[in-house]
Amino acid sequence: MIYALIPLGIIIICLIVIGFIIGKKLPQITTLDVTGTPESRADLVKDKIVHERLMRSLTAISNKAVKFFSPGFKASKKVFTSLYDKVSELERKSRKKIQPRTPEEKEKVEKKIEEFLAAAEALAETENWKEAEGKYIDAIGLDPKNVEAYRGLADLYFMKGDLAKAKETFEYIIKLNSQDFDSYSHLGQIMAQQKDFKKAKEYQLKSVELDNQAALHYVDLAWTLRELGEPKEAFEAAEKAVGLEPNNPRNLDLLAELSIMTGNKKAAGEAVDKLREVNPENEKIEKLEEQIRKI
Repeated sequence: MIYALIPLGIIIICLIVIGFIIGKKLPQITTLDVTGTPESRADLVKDKIVHERLMRSLTAISNKAVKFFSPGFKASKKVFTSLYDKVSELERKSRKKIQPRTPEEKEKVEKKIEEFLAAAEALAETENWKEAEGKYIDAIGLDPKNVEAYRGLADLYFMKGDLAKAKETFEYIIKLNSQDFDSYSHLGQIMAQQKDFKKAKEYQLKSVELDNQAALHYVDLAWTLRELGEPKEAFEAAEKAVGLEPNNPRNLDLLAELSIMTGNKKAAGEAVDKLREVNPENEKIEKLEEQIRKI
């Protein structure tokens, strides 16, 4: 009996924590001064990010606990979900729009955003991730729909290996701009790293659809198709990569391997000959030639 009460205790704790958050944060939201300083708007963005992550964590905890509930306890989940939905709806209704800026104010804000982005980029180059993230968030606080700021933030997460945050941010960029091929490309790379090659293929096909002049997009697609056991399609993608960057040893190496895999002796030989021309020191040439002779 006592073990059955543990999940209920978890839910009660979650409700108490959420109640505390509501009591502390809701007055700030409902009394938001839309003419406040850029710094105050940036603080609001930071608070919202932290708040939403905490809410998602609490929801995840409650969902795991509910798996062990009896039918009677499942009503608690409905109460918890209903409360969360009401809070979210209340936040949306209470959030006011920022008034349009004058041309002078707009110019000043744009200049400040440029400063934040430049500082963030410099910090990211030295792997000062935390401070770089702060600068990007400061820029977003001034312009919540600034794609460049979100892209910098997404690239930062990607470079530091925080794939979950990178994925979330790239997905948000796509919501702001559905034609952002770079975000689709990065999402494809993330899915490939996580071994979800079907989803990676989906994103990579979209990236080449939107930008068919980037060899890297075709290279990524070729690797994914290879992993999915689609060597013919992978070969075609590698061919397009070589067509765009004919002197890139990486592309030629990939094309040679896929040519051998598909039994295309002529294409394999041409790729290796070109590889020898642009990169004669390549240690793989001899091995590739041996494989070609066995076709």
